[in-house]
Amino acid sequence: MASRLGLFQDLHVACKALACLGASMAVPCVAGLAAETGDYSGENPPLCAVGTSAAGRGLYVKKPILQREVILKDVAVVDSVCPQERIQKVFSTRPPELSRAQREPIWGMVTNFVYLLQDVPGHVNLSEAANQEGAEMRARRRRLELFDAFYRPQLQDAKSNLYKLHAQEMHEAMDPTFQQSVASDVVADLLTVVRLDAHIVRKEGGMNGLGLFFWLHLANHSCCPNAFFHTHTQGGSAQATLYALRPLASGEEVCISYVDGQTLLSPVQVRRRIIQNQFGFLCVCSRCREESREANETP
Repeated sequence: MASRLGLFQDLHVACKALACLGASMAVPCVAGLAAETGDYSGENPPLCAVGTSAAGRGLYVKKPILQREVILKDVAVVDSVCPQERIQKVFSTRPPELSRAQREPIWGMVTNFVYLLQDVPGHVNLSEAANQEGAEMRARRRRLELFDAFYRPQLQDAKSNLYKLHAQEMHEAMDPTFQQSVASDVVADLLTVVRLDAHIVRKEGGMNGLGLFFWLHLANHSCCPNAFFHTHTQGGSAQATLYALRPLASGEEVCISYVDGQTLLSPVQVRRRIIQNQFGFLCVCSRCREESREANETP
C-alpha cells in the first residue's frame, strides 16, 4: 500500500511532489506582478480557450506560454467584498454579529449576490431596461450569464443537505423585502457553487474573503499542476491572476491545484480521499495514476 511505500522512498515521485508544492509556495513571490498587467475587463481571455477533456470542461492555452507568464486576469463574478452596513441591511431580520460576518465571508458573498439580483439604488433594473445597453447594464448581464455557467453537478451527500439548511437559515434572516424576491433555493444554489468553485481571496492585514472567478474555475485540478494563481482585492472587487508554473505548449491544458501544499505532499490515497470529500470527484491526474499503479491500488 502507498502508506508503506512512502512518498519519498521513490526519488522520482518525491521530486514531482516538491515541484507541485512549489505551486503554492510561488504565489507570494509573484504577488507584485498582478498590478503590472492591468485590469481584466471580464471578456474572453485572449490567451485561452475553453475545451473538453475526460475531466469535462477545461482551460487551454492558444499559444506557447513562458514560465511565470500571465495566462489570464479575472474579476470575480460575485465576491465577499462588502461593507458591513450592506450586510446588515440585507439580513435585517436576524443580522449576523460583526465578528461572525468578518469570520464567515459567505455573508458578504450572499449579500452581493442578492444586490446583483435586486432593483436597488446603484443597480439597473433588468425588467425595465430591456432597451438600455449602457456599460453597467452590459456588465450586469454578463455577470449573471457567467454565474449561470458555473460548474454545478447534482451532489447528493451530507454536505449538500447541510448547505441547504444553511441557505434556509440565511434566507430566514433576510429582510422581508429581499426574502420575497430571492428564494431560498436560489441561495442554496449560490452556496453550492461557492462550495465547488469559489477561491480564497487574500487580504493583507484582514480576514480572507471569497471570490467566484469564472475563467479561473475552468482550470481543472492536477496534483502536479502547471499553473498557479494569486488573488487580491482592488477597487472594491476581488481579482485573480493566473500564471504559468512552467513553460506551456500551444494547446496544452492549464491545470492548478485545488488543495494546499501539505495535501500535495501526501500519499495518493490520502490526496484522493481529501479531493473526493471536498470536491466530489476522484482525481485521475497523471501523478495519481502513476502513484496508484506503483502502490498497486485501483486507479
